Amino acid sequence: MSAPVDVLAVLDRAIESAGLMVKASGDLRAVAYQDDLFKARAAVAELIEADKRIAERARRKAGGGWWMISNEDMTAQRTALARVKGGAA
Repeated sequence: MSAPVDVLAVLDRAIESAGLMVKASGDLRAVAYQDDLFKARAAVAELIEADKRIAERARRKAGGGWWMISNEDMTAQRTALARVKGGAA
């Protein structure tokens, strides 16, 4: 298993670097690269949020009582995972 990494922070730094490339060169490839990084960051953030919702429900169950993961939560997680894998949102 690899060491923990804050993927959102890494993507934020990459977006910042791409922004500097855009300012320095005005190269359209740099603009497209920065746009791709923004989309990747949004997809990862969406997946993290979907996982948090499901994990929160699991914590409530561990503390007693009943819980059910909603179809909405599962759909959000599957959709977010598909986006991260390059599938349709």
